[in-house]
Amino acid sequence: MRKTALIAFIFLILGGLPLAAQVTVSLGTHTGAGSTNVLLSTSTTSNRYSRTMSLYTASEIITAGGMAGIITSLAWDKGGTGEYLTNDAYIKVYLKHAQDSVWSTSPVPVWDTVVIGATEVFTSSTYSLPAGIGWAVVPFTTPFTWNGSDNIVVMVEWDRASTPSGSITWGRSTTTNANATRVGSTSLQALVMLVNSSRPLLQLTFIPGTSDAGLESFVNLPDTICEGITPITITLKNHGPNTIATVDLEWKVNNVAQPTYNWNGSLAVNATTDVTIGSYPFVHGNNYNVIANTKDPNSATDTINHNDTIIKSEIFVKPSPAITLNDTLLNICQGDTAIISGTLTGTAPWDLLLSDGITNIPVTNLTSPSFTIGVSPATTTTYSVTSVSDATGCENTSLQSTTVSVQTAPPAIITPGPIAAVCQGDSVVLMASIGLNFSYIWYKDNVMLPDDTTYILTVKTGGDYTVKVANPTGCSSISNPVTVVIHPLPAVFLGNDTALLPGNSILLDAGTGYNSYLWSTGATSQSLLVDSAGTGLGVKTIWVHVTDNNYCIGGDTITIIFTNNPGINDAFANREIRIIPNPSDGRIELHPVQIPTGEYNIELFTTEGKVAHKSIHQLNQDKVINLDLTHLPGGIYLFKLTGSQGNISRRIVIRN
Repeated sequence: MRKTALIAFIFLILGGLPLAAQVTVSLGTHTGAGSTNVLLSTSTTSNRYSRTMSLYTASEIITAGGMAGIITSLAWDKGGTGEYLTNDAYIKVYLKHAQDSVWSTSPVPVWDTVVIGATEVFTSSTYSLPAGIGWAVVPFTTPFTWNGSDNIVVMVEWDRASTPSGSITWGRSTTTNANATRVGSTSLQALVMLVNSSRPLLQLTFIPGTSDAGLESFVNLPDTICEGITPITITLKNHGPNTIATVDLEWKVNNVAQPTYNWNGSLAVNATTDVTIGSYPFVHGNNYNVIANTKDPNSATDTINHNDTIIKSEIFVKPSPAITLNDTLLNICQGDTAIISGTLTGTAPWDLLLSDGITNIPVTNLTSPSFTIGVSPATTTTYSVTSVSDATGCENTSLQSTTVSVQTAPPAIITPGPIAAVCQGDSVVLMASIGLNFSYIWYKDNVMLPDDTTYILTVKTGGDYTVKVANPTGCSSISNPVTVVIHPLPAVFLGNDTALLPGNSILLDAGTGYNSYLWSTGATSQSLLVDSAGTGLGVKTIWVHVTDNNYCIGGDTITIIFTNNPGINDAFANREIRIIPNPSDGRIELHPVQIPTGEYNIELFTTEGKVAHKSIHQLNQDKVINLDLTHLPGGIYLFKLTGSQGNISRRIVIRN
């Protein structure tokens, strides 16, 4: 094997590393040289294009002294009589881990497939080959990290614009089907690979055992961002041969240093991971430059610095939307709706995300800066606007909250209920729920009773009664209705007043169907036999009280005259006073029938014998007397008409 030689300018790329830190190994045994089917197309023919893919096994690399580590350059064995010094050649070199040790001859390998995933280690469009013969070194602009176990494929494509001054050859070794190459005069894309055994001699220079942490890019840090606190995330990659456990990540914003992020974990060789190294409050109206770099992977100096630093320049900051809520506290009654309102800034339309702590409520496509949102919580709830975004795509996640305090409505219950019944003339006392500073509005048949505003209502008429009860917070409830029933009094008629001769009797009957009877005589039967033997002569007043199934009491009174001279009232014989209507609401008409003209007293007596009404009227045959008794409570009364020639008694009933 020919003597090896290293080109000194490799140290410029490696940052002045000491020579002892590098290991150069030579691969292959020299069995010949060629200018067309070994490596580059450097003959004097018109075949200016070439592509070559050469396989080198891990075992031969280790046998030659190589080890897992960073490969910083390669060299090919240059020979022949010509030179290429015109600075106009295009060359691109790739390295890639491979499992293959030989190429398939059918089908042959395809350049565009093999190159996927390869590392571009060197490229130039103004390239000249080093003058002279010997090892022509290609220093890598991007070092390649070898894992120490996989094979390596070296790929090189070449396009020379000029013709070499003479044939330039490349040393080769005979290695079965380990090389695939093709030259041509049309284009690189037109080249179809041919497999051969003329693999180029190769030298690889290693920096063994070096930890190399690099940064690939910023994650989600575009040229234009939204105002606000933005996390700064980078992609960290292990370019070295060793697993990285720790590395310092430094960063600056507009050349102002930010707190260093001390990463720790386990990052395998060639693996990447996204790391959020901090956050920054970007402000609208300013442009920003962000720079980040790695330092001291595995607590050791990183000697490979070309991949340490990434820069994001001229970041423009858009204004973020903002929201201001009008209220921090809203009071509503249970079952009501609270209106959350506020003002938005930014570019319409806006989208909000409202949260009650359990459920997120999206509110979308708001086109006006002033907005309202209706909510109806069952209990006191705090609503937070967790996000607001506008047409620019910017989002603001600063929280704004409103608490909706739900006030409980007071109870609204009427007692007694649901049905209350009394007799005509009596009243029912309805009582609503009582509370401190409660207010009340009563309704009958859904019509408000404006004068009734206390918790007690005295009712004398039937109907459905409800009450609205409100507390000092303004919350109110409506009660269920209570039906008030007014039972009419029993209507008893004992007959018209009459006169009897001594020894005669009359049977008075109060009627059937009553629960109890009470006569003025003390009797409790349905009927009563009255005669002069029991009462004596003269005017006798007999009354009866009855009680019906509703415990309402009614009655009637009759006047009986026991006399030896029943003709005392002959002047009123066959004479009558017609009372129309009877029963009545208290307004009645008196129609005299064959009653002598003259002045008469009109009296009304209650069933207890008390005078309820008294008036004097002039009667004749053609005169109708209108009598207004509506001021009297409903009940049964004894009507008595008295003149100079006698009297007439009748029972009347007033219902109101």
